[in-house]
Amino acid sequence: TIGNSMVEFQPFGAPYYHGGCDLRTAAGAEIHSAVSGRLEAGHYGYDTNADGSMTKYWIPWPQQGDPNYFEVAVTTDDGARYEHHHVDRNTLPADIISLLNSGGGRVGAGHLLGHVIEWPDGEYHHTHYNIVLPSGVRVNPEFASELLPDTKAPEILGLFAVKNEKAVDFGDGLIRGTPNEFVVDAVDHQDGNVYDHPPVYARLRFASGAETVWDFRQTLTAPDGKFPPLWNFFRQSLRSPDGQRETEGGYGTGHSLVRLGVPQGASGPFTIELGDIAGNITRRAGSIAP
Repeated sequence: TIGNSMVEFQPFGAPYYHGGCDLRTAAGAEIHSAVSGRLEAGHYGYDTNADGSMTKYWIPWPQQGDPNYFEVAVTTDDGARYEHHHVDRNTLPADIISLLNSGGGRVGAGHLLGHVIEWPDGEYHHTHYNIVLPSGVRVNPEFASELLPDTKAPEILGLFAVKNEKAVDFGDGLIRGTPNEFVVDAVDHQDGNVYDHPPVYARLRFASGAETVWDFRQTLTAPDGKFPPLWNFFRQSLRSPDGQRETEGGYGTGHSLVRLGVPQGASGPFTIELGDIAGNITRRAGSIAP
């Protein structure tokens, strides 16, 4: 089961994107390498930047650090780093310890790297799984893995046209006057998954061809290939006609307010789409009238 997904909003301290997937397990579950490559391990932490990105700091093996934040990583020959967080350092296999003591070495795909540490709350046992390219771009681990069963499209819990900070309910989709943006209150669930996720795909497209797109199905990047500032994708809060709404986060919980800016001069018929990585799509159609 996936707890937090790559795009999940995290409210711990300065807000940030989760950046990888929490693979929910039992405490002590085995972690095997998905790839062949060079082995590395150490304790880690992050400083959060204003745009929701994170700067990592690293305490390499054999130095000590916070036992809950110990990572075993495998870097492929082309430089992609597969990171496994929340590994129990005290239960590392003997051959992994030997490799680390000799400076790292190589492991093959399927190699036992370690075991999941017992999470402090006694419930949310998991390994946080990242895939980071040499450029720093984060690959969606779901894209790089066999997909979990999922037939449920993202659910729209509210849809609003916002102009000058005033939100109007989408209603029948006929919008009078051009808004600055549409805000979608959304949640996504994989089949049988109790955790709330944001959609990884959102698109506002006009019949004229003008569009706004967020597509995180493969990587955590904006359409220009750069990092997507957190509050460009999420809206922190919105006073809707039926009350205050918030982007929420935590251990796989909460709704997401997704922003879709209206391209300058766009009008007429349009479609809003929300999608998940399995290809399930929810659509709403509307039109902007003068």
